[in-house]
Amino acid sequence: MPSRLRSAPNNRLAKIAEVTPTGLPDIPSNLSPEAQQVANEIKAVVLNLDNTVSQDRDAIKAIVEKASPAVQAELKALKREYGC
Repeated sequence: MPSRLRSAPNNRLAKIAEVTPTGLPDIPSNLSPEAQQVANEIKAVVLNLDNTVSQDRDAIKAIVEKASPAVQAELKALKREYGC
């Protein structure tokens, strides 16, 4: 097999790695301290690779639900800004 064909999968993987995000965005410093704490809790859930997507969703929902309405509003605005 020609070497260009053998290296094709590696080239594709390299291209995918270039466009794939490698981490989460930093938590904005303009959030209130309470919202930053909640955002850090959410970030910890997302970074825990032992959880399933369903477990992540349930944990994040519980974190957001226990936050104050003001913090929930801050996080909603952040969610719209980042499109997530």
